[in-house]
Amino acid sequence: DKDEKTYQWAMFIQDDYSITDQLTLNAGVRYDFYSIFGSTVNPRVGLIYSPWKSTTFKLLYGEAFRAPNQAELHNTVGTILPNKDLKPEKLNTLEFIVEHYFTQQLRAELNVFHTEIHENIRSSPVGNNQSRYQNIGDVESLGVEGQIENTWGDGFQGRLSYSWQDTTDINTGERLTNSPEHMVKLNLIAPLWQDKVFLGFETQYMSNRKILAKPANGGAGGKVDDYVISNITVYTQNWVKGLEL
Repeated sequence: DKDEKTYQWAMFIQDDYSITDQLTLNAGVRYDFYSIFGSTVNPRVGLIYSPWKSTTFKLLYGEAFRAPNQAELHNTVGTILPNKDLKPEKLNTLEFIVEHYFTQQLRAELNVFHTEIHENIRSSPVGNNQSRYQNIGDVESLGVEGQIENTWGDGFQGRLSYSWQDTTDINTGERLTNSPEHMVKLNLIAPLWQDKVFLGFETQYMSNRKILAKPANGGAGGKVDDYVISNITVYTQNWVKGLEL
């Protein structure tokens, strides 16, 4: 148990500038102040190029952060010690996106991204079978994501996407725990009754993930197996004004 009073405030400014009819610059910067660690400044900038009406290219750069949480700052349970001097994790990412409309209904997108995380918060041994939360380690992630979606007449919709990522510890080269390499998603929507009742289906595949520790029974372990999860949803809209079910 810990009773803490904290506060935070932020402000940001953003603007669009049309360099030419086809090229736009979008830029912004955000300032955050946290009572637990101080301030952080994070910029974002994007170049958006549309050489044709149906195709857009985007080059995006951004910085972000994750503030340490109360458990990392004040945890007194178990063998992991708190650290009131923790600083936020810092992240920067670079993305290249291509978006294309084959028709008014058929759209595809390809996204290539590179992300680095610095001052990663993790527990590190300090002796006497204890460890402490510290800002150590750097993480790098490289990935590709593709998506295609289409809408048909009478409310039918479909979307298929695939993501691949390789996320590793920069210092050791080892793959991070709880970091799946592959993910596939399929979404379908079909009208059941006019434009008021719809059936939605979603299925998602997630590849296996490395885990921190092996099973207590001494088995090989070391990972969580891949899995598939599916959802079916029936929902209404425009049936009664202002009411969704």
